[in-house]
Amino acid sequence: EPLSKIYIKIFENEKFYLHFILFVNIIFLMLSILLTFYISKFLFPNFPEILRKLLVISIFLIPLNFYFYLSFFKEPIIVFSFLILIFYFSFFYKRKIEFFYLLIFTLILILNFELIMVTKHPYFAIYFAIFLIINFIIFFITNSLKEKILVLIQTFLIIII
Repeated sequence: EPLSKIYIKIFENEKFYLHFILFVNIIFLMLSILLTFYISKFLFPNFPEILRKLLVISIFLIPLNFYFYLSFFKEPIIVFSFLILIFYFSFFYKRKIEFFYLLIFTLILILNFELIMVTKHPYFAIYFAIFLIINFIIFFITNSLKEKILVLIQTFLIIII
């Protein structure tokens, strides 16, 4: 378990192991809410802001979903990783690709793929295929040769690493 290795490095005994896992899952829940909110801005740009916030919060606070994040399953990490991929696509879709943002997202995606490899290895191929499809779409949407080269470099860097 990746969380147990982190826990052992931080704490000396197993007294707060339950609290640690719940804390990490709550962080994943909050970050998932933020990512979903940004994705909803991309999907529904004309939707009123307050309704968008209420919709996203109501989705995540459904009792089954809330239980899902407060349990000891690895699926919150998988959902969070998938939301990062969708956030990456929504961030660069029809937007000028800048080197700084692409570099940050390259590092985030590398960490995302490492997280998937550690938690649920069988999902890595699916997530990597989704990443390649997203970069394929972004490559053909961009107009500038510089942006296309940046997307190709990012794809090759992630494939190599």
